[in-house]
Amino acid sequence: MLKEDPDPDVRTSAATALVKMGRDAREAVPALSESITKDTDSKVRLYCAQALGKIGADAKNAVGPLTAALKDSDAEVQTAAAVALGKIGRTPRLLSPPWARR
Repeated sequence: MLKEDPDPDVRTSAATALVKMGRDAREAVPALSESITKDTDSKVRLYCAQALGKIGADAKNAVGPLTAALKDSDAEVQTAAAVALGKIGRTPRLLSPPWARR
């Protein structure tokens, strides 16, 4: 449903359910990772980022897509991606303070 359904409300509901599942949604990491960069609906991308953050360290394979989402056109998606990266335990270089980048 998350990737295939043409209705953005259905995809949003699927992503929201995965947020509520938390770590139990870890098998959905590949679908969430794809949707966070490819879905046309910003709400879906937002909930995908939140779900990945709730999954935590088990979502480490989503670091690339989450880092790409830091440049999303929607500020809420950008924020959710940054929070998710922090919960996964990865801080992209561009979020690090300048003194820590050396």
